[in-house]
Amino acid sequence: MSLNKSPENNEYRWKVSAFIEAVRKIPEEPYAVIDNFILPETVSGLREEIEHLRNQNELIPAGISKNGEKITEIRNDSIAWITRDSTLPYAREWFGITEEMRAILREELFLSLHETELMLAWYAPGQFYKKHLDTFRGSEKTRRLVTTVLYLNDTYTHENEGCLRVFPEKSGYPEIVDLEPMPGRLVLFLSEHLWHEVLPTRADRYSSAAWFVSHANPAFTLG
Repeated sequence: MSLNKSPENNEYRWKVSAFIEAVRKIPEEPYAVIDNFILPETVSGLREEIEHLRNQNELIPAGISKNGEKITEIRNDSIAWITRDSTLPYAREWFGITEEMRAILREELFLSLHETELMLAWYAPGQFYKKHLDTFRGSEKTRRLVTTVLYLNDTYTHENEGCLRVFPEKSGYPEIVDLEPMPGRLVLFLSEHLWHEVLPTRADRYSSAAWFVSHANPAFTLG
């Protein structure tokens, strides 16, 4: 699917139609992949903003917290949270796109999605995030229901490693699938259903995760 470069059309900025198609399939499929999801200039702009935050020491160590301390044996990347009023122009634009994505998710999946949590991430060589779920079903009143991950490197080769490893646990799919973090690739899945991990990378790895959050009754679920 090619991007329609009419400035009046959102397809110029991101692949709206491909996203709608993927969302409609996601209740039955463990994950969806959309390549070249946003414009290359937005990919490079987001990556440069992460590099700027890193150079300014404004990225936060992302280890899992226990008793107020970071456990880096599970996760050791560095992150920044993004809001709608970010001073970073590409991050602010990307937040706006994720809000449009949230509206589509609400309409297509009949979900009560009240907010978007948006994060930029940098993995240095050797860093990883071990197998996990983004949220556990019924465990919290505020729950992540849908996850997307957008990859922001300028290039990718097999030697870079750092794949997103997913565990579909669904008939007709392999037990393990390694998804390469290709530039501009978006991966979409249900937060409570898909176990996944980031394998150790051998090169700087840039990405942005978005979680679409519900404040509904914790008994509510999808799938």
